[in-house]
Amino acid sequence: MPLQVELLRDWVGLRLRCSGDLTAQEFIARKNRLLFSSRNWRRLKFVVVDGSSVDSAVISADEVQILADLDTHNGLLLPTELRIALVFPNNAAFGLARMWEVWAEPIGWQTRVFRSLSDASQWLDLDSDEREWLLRGDGLLLQ
Repeated sequence: MPLQVELLRDWVGLRLRCSGDLTAQEFIARKNRLLFSSRNWRRLKFVVVDGSSVDSAVISADEVQILADLDTHNGLLLPTELRIALVFPNNAAFGLARMWEVWAEPIGWQTRVFRSLSDASQWLDLDSDEREWLLRGDGLLLQ
C-alpha cells in the first residue's frame, strides 16, 4: 500500500493518503517515522486518513488493535483536541476503521469514519482554504 503524507500550511492539517492494498505493517512503519521526525505535531488541528483509493484491506482485527494501541501510546505527542477523520468507501476498510475508532477512544481525540472526503470536510468544519486543500490534495509531501 503506498502511503503518502501531505501537510497543509503551517502544520494545520495532515492527510495520510492510502491506496492499493491496505496493510498494517506500512501504517505502523510510516506512523513511527512521522511521529519522531518533527516537533510540530502539537500544532495540528486535524488529520485525515484518506482511504478513497484503497482497493482492499489486508489487516486483521488484532493488527487494528495494535495500531490503536500504538496511537494511544503516541497520543501524548499530539494535541488532545485533535480531530481525525477516516475516509474509507471500501466496506472492509470502513469496518476496520470503525474498529480502530472504538479502540482509540481512550486517547480523547474526536474521531469519525466517513465514506467521502466531502462528508469528512463538513464534519471537520474546515474553512474554505482548508476544504479546497483537502478536496484538491496538493499539500507539501512529507518523506
